[in-house]
Amino acid sequence: MTAGRPQLRPDDETRQIIYKAARHEFAASGYAATSTETVARSAGVSTKTLYRLLPNKARAVRGHGVRPARPIPVRLRFAGA
Repeated sequence: MTAGRPQLRPDDETRQIIYKAARHEFAASGYAATSTETVARSAGVSTKTLYRLLPNKARAVRGHGVRPARPIPVRLRFAGA
């Protein structure tokens, strides 16, 4: 039984590559339209590696200090109201 292929680089370095690819793909296509498969392909990693390091797409965004856009509730006050 073999342990699989040896790693080409440390996990932290691969994670940074995935974050950069995710940022690029989200900017190009938007968060909702970008699949994890697209991010993996852009980063040059397998989807298995991507899911091992980042279990979901939201983690790719949060890992870079950004959250997906959400509506912000706003209450307007009018003068004289």
